[in-house]
Amino acid sequence: MWFASHFDQIFRVYTPHTHFTSLPPQEKLQSLVDGDMENIKEQKERHLKEHRSKELTLELKAVSCAPRVFEIRNFLSQVEVDYLLDVGSNSTLVESSVSPGGGSSETTATPKKKRRDSNARSSSNTWIPRSASSILDVIHRRAADVLKIDESFLRHHSTHDDLRYSTSHSISEMVQLVRYKETEQYKPHHDFTYSKIDSRYQPVRFATLILYLTSAKEGEEGGRTTFPRAMNAEFHDGIGIWPEAGKAVLFYNVLPDGNVDDWSVHGGEEVLNGQGEKWIANLWVWDPVMD
Repeated sequence: MWFASHFDQIFRVYTPHTHFTSLPPQEKLQSLVDGDMENIKEQKERHLKEHRSKELTLELKAVSCAPRVFEIRNFLSQVEVDYLLDVGSNSTLVESSVSPGGGSSETTATPKKKRRDSNARSSSNTWIPRSASSILDVIHRRAADVLKIDESFLRHHSTHDDLRYSTSHSISEMVQLVRYKETEQYKPHHDFTYSKIDSRYQPVRFATLILYLTSAKEGEEGGRTTFPRAMNAEFHDGIGIWPEAGKAVLFYNVLPDGNVDDWSVHGGEEVLNGQGEKWIANLWVWDPVMD
């Protein structure tokens, strides 16, 4: 967990999982299996290096200390943005749903009762696994570096390989691609839900990483990600983050002591007429296991 002590504080993360600067041929973007991902980890050179940048250092800028919210510009390259948009545009999208607590109920772990409420959440989405392609695999590895965890926690593996793992399952959900049309929104909500009292591990969505695939003009109303209980040196009644293609926003749904952070409530502002569609990708990471 990153600890922000003041606004605009900068943390730098060097990652070997560099940007794709050109799209590999289709035959090289075929689905991966767990063995493929393990083999890629053992390679000394970057996978598909002829299509990748040589170096990448990401900057996390603290835009709120409570809750802990960080902007990461250029988390995705334009090639990666276009690839995800193409995947989303060619997928079957379903109406988004919410949980009884107000957050998304569409986890990719244990199925839960889904409830659709267009007054609270009006958008469409689809789910894309890490194994869908090498580009998705690299994005997960880059996300793991930003989160300061080993990338193997974000994929399925054998518990016999390493005693660190308490489960053979990934602790991250599949990437959720979300489309907001004009007039659609997601009212303020929490990403976490409360575990059952008798649940052994008390699992919870630990961190949320939002990836923006489209942009909005800074200063323009509509389409922002809002944190109504956050404050910084400029704003004392909530903050808003403008979408910028390639930018990521990282925030934590729990406090350092493990309790959920009520101030992590956030929402997606209504996309106004004339703004066009808004696309994002969500990556949710759980602790200690995914429920």
